Amino acid sequence: MIGGGLSTQDMGRNADSNFTTFEAHGSQFVDNGVEIPGLEPGGLLVFGTRAPFQPGIGSVNTVSVSLWGTKVSNNQGPKNLGINFQAFGALQDSLEGIAGTNNHVTIELHGMSKKLDVDPAMASRPEEPAGTNTVTVIQ
Repeated sequence: MIGGGLSTQDMGRNADSNFTTFEAHGSQFVDNGVEIPGLEPGGLLVFGTRAPFQPGIGSVNTVSVSLWGTKVSNNQGPKNLGINFQAFGALQDSLEGIAGTNNHVTIELHGMSKKLDVDPAMASRPEEPAGTNTVTVIQ
């Protein structure tokens, strides 16, 4: 997981105004499938904010990921769905309400990494009506 803000179970603890930068050169994210309660097994999960326990407590977070010659493959998600690379501007686990607003993820894929599929690449799960959360993938 690469994230800007991850809110905790503690009520009232917001994950706001964070910035995360991640670079990988010639790395491999392969053959991952260990199940950890509350987390999706798989390759790369990138989010601007994630609110596993309550909605609306992660805003104005920015994540920048740059990959050069990186391999992401053969990762197993829930029920062996093969989740390799996912990105969300805002991710609310309960699907009730939204995680927050104004969260942004940018992923730059260089070299052979340009062949990677980021699927899904969603601005917000669930959908945020105002559209302030974003995911941008540059190949």
